[in-house]
Amino acid sequence: DFIAEKLIMRGIEVESWSKVANFAEQYKIVEVIDIKHVEGVRLPVCTIYDGQSKYQVVSGAPNIKKGKFVYAPPGSKVIKNGEIIELGIKKIKNVESFGMLLSPAEIGFPGGEEDKLLEVNEEVEIGENFGKVFGLPDVVFDLSITPQRGDLLSIFGVAAELSAIFKREMKKFFPEEVFYDIQKTLNFFEKELKGIPRKGFQLKVESERCPLYIGILFSGDLRSRISPPKVVSRLYLCGARPLNPIVDVTNYIMFEFGQPTHAFDFDKIKDGIVVRLAKDGENLLCLDGKGRTLSQDDLIIADFEKPVAIAGAVGGENTAIDDKTQNVLLESAFFLPSSVRRTSKRHNIETESAYRFARRVSPPFVLLAPLKIRELFQNLGLYPQGFDLFANLDYFGQTRIEFDTDFVNDYAGTNLKEDEILEAIKSLGIKVERKVGTKILCIPPLSRGDLKIKEDIVEEVLRFYGYETIPSSFPYIPSFFVESFDDVKKRILKERIKDFFVSIGFSEVKTYPFSHAGALKIKNPIDKNLPYLSPNLREKILEVILSNLKKGWENVRVFEIDKVFPEEEKESLCFGAAGRAYPELWNSEKRKIDIFDIKGIVET
Repeated sequence: DFIAEKLIMRGIEVESWSKVANFAEQYKIVEVIDIKHVEGVRLPVCTIYDGQSKYQVVSGAPNIKKGKFVYAPPGSKVIKNGEIIELGIKKIKNVESFGMLLSPAEIGFPGGEEDKLLEVNEEVEIGENFGKVFGLPDVVFDLSITPQRGDLLSIFGVAAELSAIFKREMKKFFPEEVFYDIQKTLNFFEKELKGIPRKGFQLKVESERCPLYIGILFSGDLRSRISPPKVVSRLYLCGARPLNPIVDVTNYIMFEFGQPTHAFDFDKIKDGIVVRLAKDGENLLCLDGKGRTLSQDDLIIADFEKPVAIAGAVGGENTAIDDKTQNVLLESAFFLPSSVRRTSKRHNIETESAYRFARRVSPPFVLLAPLKIRELFQNLGLYPQGFDLFANLDYFGQTRIEFDTDFVNDYAGTNLKEDEILEAIKSLGIKVERKVGTKILCIPPLSRGDLKIKEDIVEEVLRFYGYETIPSSFPYIPSFFVESFDDVKKRILKERIKDFFVSIGFSEVKTYPFSHAGALKIKNPIDKNLPYLSPNLREKILEVILSNLKKGWENVRVFEIDKVFPEEEKESLCFGAAGRAYPELWNSEKRKIDIFDIKGIVET
């Protein structure tokens, strides 16, 4: 709650937070050493070994086989269909089953599969504590990131914010200068790949929509077909599912640094890579199983014969990684956000990759993320054989912002000292290049595309110290803003209605005025699933109540006064309640709210 409150007061909305895999430390890693079918028992009977003893477990999972899995012994607790169950020794016909082998959902991973067991990497020792090996239990924060803050769509970006909030030094993965000057980033990248030939495939970039593209060719034999435990664990915690070690590493780095990358099976590529606009009528079967007909406004990745991916959005089945892949071409690029946004919307593509590219990825990580992937690939048995890149560095010019410390206080109504202002901007990663008197020239990191003018710097200073620290003051209201008598009466009535609902335990909510159906259709909707202006507030209030009930709130009372658009614009009031009729006190009546309570509120 403390961390969530700090993030919220600095402009980062926390939807929820939860502890995941609470019982992980009760489980252990075991090996299935034998599988047999016993007469009269429909499910396979497995013999497992935990490093000390052998046990018998019945399991009907489709992926049961000899190998390493996660085991919950008798006495431990698991999550089954959303409920916590304590395991024991279960007798099926004449066969005793000691505990159970676990699926990701039963472990407690959000969005984990229910119908298959969690397989464990062969290198993990039998008998090891599952929680220790997988780094569990852990806490997951669900954040709602505004469109201009693409830098926060990564663990690295959120960690930088927390570092500033709590004034704790952040672990440094790369030299500081690479985050402010793309030329220095490129120099660092080429230095790290020194000794690796710049060859192995052809690369052509034919569109200005891709100012930076890197391809690295890897070859080798995978040491394991299952990703390391920490990679598997963190993918589940981020809402993804492990697929295979190569793809898992690219997804892992995307969540860590915010840079989507893509791995092609190089043996399925003809001659090389071409980044170009599609031709009208070209077709591509995508990794989501959908065939798409492309248009000349779609930026694509192609080889010298065919399209192999829709740039920044989704890869193609024709170059997908599989169990036989030995040569991998890793792609890391910067695609213009507007291009990815249009294409993904046109083809109804909703991927983690498209979501990040449409909000602008951090340019330095286009070059830095592949270096981290190279390290993880080498741990898997894949080694770099060659690379090539295209770079139009003029696109990534530095932003310099000059401001006066007096301007910060005048604009924000604060009384901050010069040292306090400098501490704020430095803590948020903004570099001070020059200071003359009260004038400061600063350079935001390349990841902060939202910082362009001096007012943006003021906002960053206020975020650092927390909006709650800004002193309250009455604004100056020019005479031409004075309300008419009718408007004043209407506003006073609304305030009385609000005060009444608050006095009887209701909370005011403010919802978006968009709906999936209605009389007035929006020409360019923000959300394609909500293309109409809301004809009423009823469905919005119901959504708010259901959302709160799902999050564990038993008693919900909310109301909203806002404009609706049944045909013509008008103002409407809607309220709803769920749970107890009265506050939970020792002398209060303990019953659920009903229609008569609602009727009483209306009549009052």
